[in-house]
Amino acid sequence: MNRVTLCTMFLLIGALPTAGLAQSSTAAQPSQDVSLDPAEAGIAAVNRAADLLKSQGPDAAIVYFTDALNQSRNWAVQRAIRFQLADLYSQANRPDKALEVLKDQMASIPPSPAPTLLQLVPAESTGSGSTTPQQ
Repeated sequence: MNRVTLCTMFLLIGALPTAGLAQSSTAAQPSQDVSLDPAEAGIAAVNRAADLLKSQGPDAAIVYFTDALNQSRNWAVQRAIRFQLADLYSQANRPDKALEVLKDQMASIPPSPAPTLLQLVPAESTGSGSTTPQQ
């Protein structure tokens, strides 16, 4: 076996457990494949709680998720909760509260990093002369 084949074989062997997890996961048991990432596990819990609370109506779910938002320390989970709250406030005919939650969501997003000098300087080959950030 040459070195490239051997390296490829080891890479594929390392990916097998992950591929097996992805194929064996079902919607009924999301904890198997998200337990490695705390944010994904938290978002899965938000979605599962929303499913369980549907029968109790939007007001009970609003109380539950407001409390969960105050207890959550993960930004991704907080964002998922805010989207749930916005939907619930809409269902409860309270669009003003839904908009307030969405505004909080927008304000909670960290600022984008400033463009680097390389992004501002156009490539010499293009000759565009523009100083806008390159995408």
